[in-house]
Amino acid sequence: MECSAINTVASVFVAIGTLAVAVLAIWGDPIKEYFLGPRLRLNLVDPKGDLTIRADGKKVYYYHVRVRNQRGRNVAKAVRVVLQGISKKAASGEFVRQPLVYRLPMVWAPMESGNTERTVVDESTCDFGSLAQTDIAFRPSIMRTPNNFRGQVEKDFCVRFELVAVGQNVFSPMPTVFEVSWDGHWTENQEEMQRHLVVREVSGL
Repeated sequence: MECSAINTVASVFVAIGTLAVAVLAIWGDPIKEYFLGPRLRLNLVDPKGDLTIRADGKKVYYYHVRVRNQRGRNVAKAVRVVLQGISKKAASGEFVRQPLVYRLPMVWAPMESGNTERTVVDESTCDFGSLAQTDIAFRPSIMRTPNNFRGQVEKDFCVRFELVAVGQNVFSPMPTVFEVSWDGHWTENQEEMQRHLVVREVSGL
């Protein structure tokens, strides 16, 4: 009986081993990339923004998101940062999801012609949004703006943006949500402006 039990257990382990070898032979690279591949983390570069002058001479605040590869030994290939969700704060205080038919790519910084994807070894940066002195709304830095886009942050509005980094060998990246609220005031004093235009990371839409 004992010999029979040992043989049964051995057969089970052999079967498991054979199955594991077959799985690795078919899906070995994706499995390896999932567990050992690059992990990208998004975070706000500076909540005060970057005050500069546009080509048209208007003063403007730019806000940026850092894309950090937490496993720098594994290069992240063909990376894009995309906007995949929007929600607006309603009068009730609840955030209501806005329609977004497809994910919208963000603009890399600095932007080069045709540069929609980027290799990330350690870290890179993309534009998040901007507000000029004469603007009536904060606008996220998406490459194309659909006609039904509802992501502008006008006076006394609060909007949340869900961003995610995707790439050729980046699996199941966790989304990051940034909240933007604006009271309609604009000033060149960055410390004061941070109280009027508030950009921060939050837990979810």
